[in-house]
Amino acid sequence: MSKELTYERRIIAFIDILGFKEIVKQSENDTAKITLLYSVLEYLKDWEISDNWGLKFVEIEEDAQKKGVDYFDIRGKTNTTAFSDSIVISVKVNDNVNEMASTLIVNLAYIGSVLMEKGILFRGGLTIGNIIHNNNGTVFGQGLIDAYLLETNTKHMYYMAQILSKNT
Repeated sequence: MSKELTYERRIIAFIDILGFKEIVKQSENDTAKITLLYSVLEYLKDWEISDNWGLKFVEIEEDAQKKGVDYFDIRGKTNTTAFSDSIVISVKVNDNVNEMASTLIVNLAYIGSVLMEKGILFRGGLTIGNIIHNNNGTVFGQGLIDAYLLETNTKHMYYMAQILSKNT
């Protein structure tokens, strides 16, 4: 390795597809589920191309109109890794963290709406931290751990709410 590795400050989203294990189990006997899984994973793989993280959803935002849409542009600053039921997205940031986060969130909402149409939901955690995330899918760092823990704690809160609602 000729280049020294250093962490970058990035916005990190860790996304978990809900019910994925059950869909995989069902796919053993239902070819429609295999097709569903394949189409969802292929759709997510398409988002690994950084040009897909567009601005069309933030162009109508008042701040984007005042500051200029280019200030919100995350294309070329985004890395995505999808594996099994998990997706990691990170965006390299500088002083415009809020604008970059806004663009990422609105794009994730769009992805969520497309998956919801297929009956797939996801949950995640979003944070800012130090990470190494490159184009070949290598990803690690405290920022990823923090985003994962946010997603996991959300899961625990959801399960606790379910348990409490059953006991009342």
